[in-house]
Amino acid sequence: MLPRSLRFQLLLSVGSDHWAAPCQAPSARPQSSPPAAEHVSIQTGAFMNASRLLAPCLVALIAVALMAACADNASGPDAPGADGAEVGSSAESTATAATGACNDDGSGPSCDWQPTDNGLIVRVSGETFGTDEVLVEYSNEDAGRFQTRPVSVQDGVYEVPVARLRPETSYDFQVLGVSESGETLPGPNGTFTTGSLPPGLQRAEVEVITGKSTSELTFMDLNAHEFEGHPSFFGLVAIDGDGEIVWYVETGETNAMAQKPDGNIVFLDYASGLREITPLGEEVAFVDSPCNPIVFHHEVEVLPDGRILTLSFDVVDAFDDPSRLQVADTIWAWDQSKGSVGKVWSLLDVEDPLMNRTESSGLDEEGFMWRGCNSSLPTEDWSHGNAVKAAPDGSMIVSSRHLNQVHSITSDFEGLNWRLGGHGSDFTFPEPSDQFYHQHTASQLPNGNVLLFDNGNSRPDEEGGEYSRALELELDFESGTARKVWEYAGDPTLYAECCSSTERLENGNTLIVFGSNMQEDVCCRVHTIVEATPGQEAAWRVEVKAPGQNVLYRVYSGDSILGERHLPA
Repeated sequence: MLPRSLRFQLLLSVGSDHWAAPCQAPSARPQSSPPAAEHVSIQTGAFMNASRLLAPCLVALIAVALMAACADNASGPDAPGADGAEVGSSAESTATAATGACNDDGSGPSCDWQPTDNGLIVRVSGETFGTDEVLVEYSNEDAGRFQTRPVSVQDGVYEVPVARLRPETSYDFQVLGVSESGETLPGPNGTFTTGSLPPGLQRAEVEVITGKSTSELTFMDLNAHEFEGHPSFFGLVAIDGDGEIVWYVETGETNAMAQKPDGNIVFLDYASGLREITPLGEEVAFVDSPCNPIVFHHEVEVLPDGRILTLSFDVVDAFDDPSRLQVADTIWAWDQSKGSVGKVWSLLDVEDPLMNRTESSGLDEEGFMWRGCNSSLPTEDWSHGNAVKAAPDGSMIVSSRHLNQVHSITSDFEGLNWRLGGHGSDFTFPEPSDQFYHQHTASQLPNGNVLLFDNGNSRPDEEGGEYSRALELELDFESGTARKVWEYAGDPTLYAECCSSTERLENGNTLIVFGSNMQEDVCCRVHTIVEATPGQEAAWRVEVKAPGQNVLYRVYSGDSILGERHLPA
């Protein structure tokens, strides 16, 4: 399947194929002393046939971004300060800090307990036992018993960050030295009581309706706008299997995130671009999105080789009509090892806006969050890409919501493997009700099946009308057919016309969020998380709501925050 020759004028290509970092910010200071925060700034690039109206805007915005990034000491909102910036520090929050004490009589290894700006994170420090590593065990009768990962001793002093803590909860802790053979040696012990959540997060309600999660943690974005006197909260949150909030970081408005193998979090910042932080909230690296705010949108995907994928777009005149410019999605890759970020794929390589479109392709809602500096242009949201996921064989699975279509592209981004759904699909649906509409988070499973969230917008009445479900499709390449092999729809109240996600867990269950029904009452919109079994039962069901929270974009399973282990009771 070769790329098509498309007949339209490219008005705006957001960036060129490669960008170099113009400067570096001073280092953040997590306990493991990572390298200085990396800043990859988008510079002026090859804008093909760019509109004269856009040029002043682009030049001005990029110049401002570069001046801010390269200012003396790189201080400011986009770079860590000399002592390391923490996202959402207590300077902007009235949440109470944790309190505690060490049982240290001065006759042996010392212990010093320290709160942090985040009420759900503490640090235990002191002088060493003569061991090279130290860890902390901590427990609460309801929350459970945990053990931090070992931390190396530096110059005879240890400092161990402790996370996965419930708010306003008391924990006992024990410091343990770790010998070369792995034997643990008891040291000081003590107690601490965690602080409260930030005011904007205190009003969030997480209610477990049934069961308990089989995942240690569930991460999510939580964007609650100020509403009827309630303060706002914008950030990332993790809950444990009992639905208790055990981690948060205030980030500014966000949605997509991913956790790297080292535990760091990469997320989309609506105001700037991509940011990488430690779980403690310390910034490690960031890349400015061209024409801030938001041109990167909807996705953060960390590949096995360390590259980070996100979505952006080009704007094209497909109809020779400047009043109907088309927003066409692209994939960008951030290669931190090379300090570069650039476009690696465009939907225009394989699809034609003149031929492949739905009624939704003509939507022109004012103020699309991912338009950036050309938000004033008369554009139509042709494809509305909302996911790119690495498949087990290295291919990339791309979801285009407004085309009702999923693409599989080769790992080098040069070829197209197949199309599923929509115009020109390589697969038919023998059972019409197996088709999907306005989907989110399409991914390919190890068995080759495709798992996605079928939002169901504009589903024909003869196929069941508008309802939402998690859907798994088996692809038969010999017959060219796609058939449903599993679904979870819950009940009609779970219709989610916006957002939502699916994730297949290692135990075979599926983690799902029904993101939003977009009802008018933003006070009390309910966002439902379900862990569904292969037998279509809800092993866990949780309802999340906060005044002013319009949507819950995605949820993600996780094993730990800082490498801690959940010990047997």
